[in-house]
Amino acid sequence: MSIAQNKGTSPAHREFVDRGYTYTRPLFRWMFPTRRRPFMIHFGHWDGGVRNHFQALLRTNEVFIQASRLQPHDRVLDMGCGEASAMIYLAEKHRNEAVGITICEDQVRRGRQAITERGVADLVTVEHMDYLNTTFADGEFDVVWAMDSYSTAEDHAAFFAEAYRVLKPGGRIVIQDGFCKNRTTDRAGNEMLDKIFDGFGAKFPSVDEVTEMSEKVGFADVSIRDITRETWGTTRIAARVSNVARPLLTVLRRLNSHFDPPARIAIGTAALPAAIKRNVLLIGLLTATKPQHQVPQ
Repeated sequence: MSIAQNKGTSPAHREFVDRGYTYTRPLFRWMFPTRRRPFMIHFGHWDGGVRNHFQALLRTNEVFIQASRLQPHDRVLDMGCGEASAMIYLAEKHRNEAVGITICEDQVRRGRQAITERGVADLVTVEHMDYLNTTFADGEFDVVWAMDSYSTAEDHAAFFAEAYRVLKPGGRIVIQDGFCKNRTTDRAGNEMLDKIFDGFGAKFPSVDEVTEMSEKVGFADVSIRDITRETWGTTRIAARVSNVARPLLTVLRRLNSHFDPPARIAIGTAALPAAIKRNVLLIGLLTATKPQHQVPQ
């Protein structure tokens, strides 16, 4: 299948996402306090005997490994890798070669530092790159992961197109993120989604829309499993801390613009469980495969 090169993320959206993560990192560390590096920002899985949030985050890595049917020789691309925590885990536990990409320069710096400290620089690299317009060759990877990074794509169809392009025939993609349950929602639901977008720059296509987008670029065996219950522990903790932080951040943002991104994200985080409870949003795990034999388009 021939896929046209897309133009990538706009400078305005890149800056919005970059500033959001850079200036909000202290808030996330307050939500989920830990001295461990690299710092992990994604939904944890609270099944399988998990007792705390750190264990839940590590459990997410294993969920992705199982969902992608990872093999010892597989080369993995993490599209929206944060500080490379998942790639470091892969290298340490399974010795897979992995590449992480992010548009946030601070995450690249922290990720590279963590890779060096953990002694896996021979297996893991982090690149400052737009996941809608990468410089990788066609068919360079066996597996693509996206842990809660797909929703911040400015063009979701382009995300699937680029993931499809860089995967080898037979390659697998796994995405964990929010998805709308239906194509449309009511006014209250839209207001909740607007708050989340205003904080994270995240939009959530519906389950049907995501399935159609992924199949349109060529993916097969597309499946989205509802993991809202397994990840609810992370949602609950983040919302509680955000509700505590919001009043202070609301005041601070008036004094210093650096507090605007964390204030927005605190509001968006608090809206997340409300959208889930209203049956507007679910947290899902998408899996799909690039066919071994592609039909010419």
